Amino acid sequence: MPLDVPLDPAAAPAARPRLVVLPAAALAGVLALAWLAERSGWVGGRVARSVGVPAAHGALLTAALGAADRRWRWHAGLLLALLAAAAAATAWSAWGACLYLTVPLALTAIARREPALAGVGLCAPPDGLTVLLGAGVGLALGGHLLLSASRTFGYEIRAVPLEHYLVAIAYDLGANVPSAESFFRGVVFNRAQRRWPFLPAAALATAAALLRYLVDPALPRAVETVVAAVFYLSVLSVAGCALFWRSGSVLPGALAAMGFFACYRAVRGWW
Repeated sequence: MPLDVPLDPAAAPAARPRLVVLPAAALAGVLALAWLAERSGWVGGRVARSVGVPAAHGALLTAALGAADRRWRWHAGLLLALLAAAAAATAWSAWGACLYLTVPLALTAIARREPALAGVGLCAPPDGLTVLLGAGVGLALGGHLLLSASRTFGYEIRAVPLEHYLVAIAYDLGANVPSAESFFRGVVFNRAQRRWPFLPAAALATAAALLRYLVDPALPRAVETVVAAVFYLSVLSVAGCALFWRSGSVLPGALAAMGFFACYRAVRGWW
């Protein structure tokens, strides 16, 4: 398999994946301060999100780029600036979320110029089969979510204002999915599977991904919602790990995640 190669501990430091701890930790600290400021009433929700969104996803993307890219500082700075601009524009107007779409475009351009980023899965898969598998997994899991939600008391599938739905999808496509796939599959799972068998490596990546989502203040806190989130996100994460292990690319897993979140955004509670 493309990734079924053990990590060589004697590899030169320049070729060894590395986590950029300090910049990522600094961005995580900014995220924590934004959350604390909102909870304390010092700033409004829009201001907190304008700061927290680029800090959170910028931290994950910075860590992913730093694991393989010699010029990670410039590239991470560009992505962080695009995330900040998109978050600020979204706070001003719902249609400002379209700026989130510049992030995957920039990330794709960076990956094309930096072949070393293939080491964290930022590359095209070797064949189209895993791309189709990824899309199919996302639609199947999302369809199961819609069916389950329609049979659960207090939830329904209904039309939502188009601009609200597009804002959520643009956020997923431009920030949520690229940062999660690049870090949790491209770095955490990638490093783990070179040392351990698939299952423990996938379990580690899944636990890390679940922690990221469960601490997200935007996630509803109803018990049934949290339980459902743990189930669906676990399945989605393990599927993403399997797709990454087969293809060496984060693209199939990203398509699976987008298919799932496109369905998830249509679920609304009516308590």
